Amino acid sequence: MTSRLSTIAALLLVGAMLAANPVLAASDRIDPDPGSADSTATREGPIELPKFTPRPMPLVAPETDRGLPGELDDELQLASLGTVTWHPGGSVEVSAPSAALTAVFEAQTKTHS
Repeated sequence: MTSRLSTIAALLLVGAMLAANPVLAASDRIDPDPGSADSTATREGPIELPKFTPRPMPLVAPETDRGLPGELDDELQLASLGTVTWHPGGSVEVSAPSAALTAVFEAQTKTHS
């Protein structure tokens, strides 16, 4: 009989907590801050964007050849496939394309010409 009474008491306690939960939650309600009387309601924020200055348009010299790579002859195209390496000391090393790359280039130019 003791276990039956403790079960009933536990169920009554759980029921009371569930019933009291909305009442206790409603009593904890906090009224919003009314704000100062002299301020006007606005949604605008104090945003100030930084001042940007546009960069000047890069100019290309008129005598610069801006043609497509296909307009160059085969020797210039093959030379443009080389490697340029800049070293920290300021020196520049230019190397020709490898033999394998040269073979691929020559095979492609023969099939497309």
